[in-house]
Amino acid sequence: MDLTLTLPDHVAAAWPDADTAAEYLTSVATDYARQQAAASAADQAQAIIREAVAPFDGATPPEVPTVAERVAAVTDDQTALRAQVREVGVGLAVAAGVSQKDAVAMIDAALAVTPPPLLDAYTETR
Repeated sequence: MDLTLTLPDHVAAAWPDADTAAEYLTSVATDYARQQAAASAADQAQAIIREAVAPFDGATPPEVPTVAERVAAVTDDQTALRAQVREVGVGLAVAAGVSQKDAVAMIDAALAVTPPPLLDAYTETR
């Protein structure tokens, strides 16, 4: 995935050059992805363990959604929320005197921001 990031001058000053900053940010993103993968594997392992010991406890294991299922639910909620925000935002902009066409363009541009790239990459690996 290609990602363009513009750092404020006071943040960019922490690194001697753009390549060093890119290497550092890539290492941080890699560490985060590794942590998320380990958390997902731990969730799956715990589910297997609960299923294995359930017959001995005389109870059925609780249904625990996986990390990927929880991320999908949040993504679905975000999609519904974006649709609501678009509808209300356009209505407010038109009420404030902005043309319908300009209101739709402004709201759509504001909502064009996508979820964090690590979230997308993480859910694609599940």
